[in-house]
Amino acid sequence: MKKRGRRRGAGDGMGGSPDAAGVLICAANFCVTTLEWKVGLFPAGIEQPMFEVTVEAGFSSGHYLRNYKGKCEHPHGHNYKVRVTLAGAALDEAGLLLDFKLLKAVLRPVIERIDHRMLNDLEPFTVLNPSAENLAKYFYEQTSEQLAAMTLGRVRVKDCTIWETDKTTATYYE
Repeated sequence: MKKRGRRRGAGDGMGGSPDAAGVLICAANFCVTTLEWKVGLFPAGIEQPMFEVTVEAGFSSGHYLRNYKGKCEHPHGHNYKVRVTLAGAALDEAGLLLDFKLLKAVLRPVIERIDHRMLNDLEPFTVLNPSAENLAKYFYEQTSEQLAAMTLGRVRVKDCTIWETDKTTATYYE
């Protein structure tokens, strides 16, 4: 069975080399490797190759942390960034794990619900502390729910990362 995988080249984006079983084609910082995968040829411990796609988006929200002593116990805001990475072993008829446009559409209602809002006023953060860790889990759960229905389980959320600042992140995965 033939599968297509995306591979980024090293350095200038035109580098990289094909695996023994594939052909590497590069153009404009984007490489595609066509591989022939056969059952039983995987390294020990790897049952099946996986594909990943990732999308990032931003939003601005206010929050405060309950049961916390320090500046963050007071209302304040962040310009957050969220990164959602999907994983799956099978590509669709077009050779995609999931169209980036569809993943952005999955994220859009989650972001619209919390963008320019006080997180503490919204469920589940009326009870759950709106920490970066809990926001990462919230995005994971919200996107997982939509993807399960959309892809019939072919694609799953691998992880979600939230940036509160450009130097601080929290990641959730299962």
